[in-house]
Amino acid sequence: MSVLLEHDVLRREQLARELAEDDDVPKTNTERIDVELHHYHLPKLDAEQFVDYDCRNGDVVLWKISTP
Repeated sequence: MSVLLEHDVLRREQLARELAEDDDVPKTNTERIDVELHHYHLPKLDAEQFVDYDCRNGDVVLWKISTP
């Protein structure tokens, strides 16, 4: 998820494309990655407060970890 460090807000579709590019995944599988992000990965990451995921508009924001 290092791609999220480079952006304040990233759309889920863009995140899927970035992940596919990083892993050399064929473009035809980008839609599958997008669906898996939407239905599985991002809701879990949101529940654990690693990201803030707005499923209505697809915005993904990495939670900032404060240091003591």
